Amino acid sequence: MKKAENEKVKFSKIEWSPVPIRWVFKGELRLDASFYTEEVFKAYKVLEECGFPSVKLGELCEPDGIFNPPPLRRHFTYTTDVGTPYLAPSETLKLKPKEKYIYAQRVEGIEDWYVKEGWVLLTQSGIPGITVFVSGRLKDFVISQNMIRIVPKTGVLPGFLYAYLSTRIGNTLVTKDQFGITVDHIRPHHVAAIPVPLVPDDIRRKIHEKIVRAWNLRDQADEIENEAIQELEFFLTKKTE
Repeated sequence: MKKAENEKVKFSKIEWSPVPIRWVFKGELRLDASFYTEEVFKAYKVLEECGFPSVKLGELCEPDGIFNPPPLRRHFTYTTDVGTPYLAPSETLKLKPKEKYIYAQRVEGIEDWYVKEGWVLLTQSGIPGITVFVSGRLKDFVISQNMIRIVPKTGVLPGFLYAYLSTRIGNTLVTKDQFGITVDHIRPHHVAAIPVPLVPDDIRRKIHEKIVRAWNLRDQADEIENEAIQELEFFLTKKTE
């Protein structure tokens, strides 16, 4: 009995923060542990104390500009003559993804699966929150509906949004909303609610330009590597004739 009373006294002395209680309402009354981790608390604290105003990501995007295209029945082929190159979420970051093609002309609504240069993509399932910048190369692919599309408004710098969502702060706020029993998921409305700090314009511009340059160089690296591989394959094939 005495031990129980001592434990009760210890428990009563714990200083409880009002912040998690406030988060219960922000989190759609969810009780998922990922929403209330120390990392999430630190991320919010940084944004509150950084001195810059924040807006929701959805406010920086076109109306309905954070979305998934509808799921479609895919018709695959392994020939380039009639197929359009297709990428699953896990392949969007590979230098040389596995070649797979879709009969695009046979799939109704396939136009919603294309992406445009300057968009930002986020993995939705499996490992949610992996960020991809749509460069000149990716716009030629059909991308799985399991990548959330983020379409910035005119004048909003996509490279800055990509960089922010790739930071530890941004990624923590993306993944805090993940749910699922065997496979983790996030949804577009979760992403739209993420606060984005409005740092000075010159800083945003500088970050954006670096991201665009980095992905352009990545595309060039892909092209050079593919040319080298094709050259070697041609040489080896010619030698065996």
